[in-house]
Amino acid sequence: MTGKHGTLRERFERHYIPEPMSGCWLWTGSLNQNGYGQMAASNWKESPLRAHVVSYKLFKGKIRRGFDVRHTCDLRCCVNPDHMLVGTRKQNMEDCDERGRIARGFRLPHTKLSVETVREIIADQRLHKEIATQYGVSNSYISMLKSGKRRHRSR
Repeated sequence: MTGKHGTLRERFERHYIPEPMSGCWLWTGSLNQNGYGQMAASNWKESPLRAHVVSYKLFKGKIRRGFDVRHTCDLRCCVNPDHMLVGTRKQNMEDCDERGRIARGFRLPHTKLSVETVREIIADQRLHKEIATQYGVSNSYISMLKSGKRRHRSR
């Protein structure tokens, strides 16, 4: 469908530049809050389309329902279809985890303790109640850390 701004492909091709060293196509249009390229749908009233998904569909074809388009280059603003593959949501989340993009441990916004502090707590020989009071956490949390039932992940 051709609108006053051109076809989807024409609109897509106006908003990226090839980066010769990496081979990435850098999206120069709008980015969403997570850093992924986005572009308006054909009628401008629908939610924005993710540019890397549009790229995959334009150059490689359909995406089966329930599948995600995954980046192999790990650059969210890349729209090069050769840097993408289709996979399950689980595979996509595993990619994020392997690349350290899932907040865990001290990277979570509500985390009180750093990795170094957890090490200090584990080595501390005082009563759990005293340690908990010092660090502002519960006795049971201290107990779980010291017994190994609770791991403080530091990814």
